[in-house]
Amino acid sequence: MMKKKILLLVVGITLITFTYGQTPKDVPVSVVSHQKDTLYLANNDVGYMIQEVWDENYENGYYGEEKPIIIFKSPDWIIKENNRRKKENGTESAN
Repeated sequence: MMKKKILLLVVGITLITFTYGQTPKDVPVSVVSHQKDTLYLANNDVGYMIQEVWDENYENGYYGEEKPIIIFKSPDWIIKENNRRKKENGTESAN
């Protein structure tokens, strides 16, 4: 009986960890300046992967001449800035 309780506890903790450990798919990871000369990326693994792709594509000549400045910001700042811009533009969804 005790083994079943321990097993159930371990399974429950594992499921909770997997559920809360995932990043929501609709969280923004970038913001572009109004002049489109600066790219703000989240200071996390996704942001660094995006930077690598930008760097590779500019080196290979895919995007043109001028590469935007890339600045890393906290993921919270990226989310707040995206929400602020949505409110300014009146495009915030009614969720």
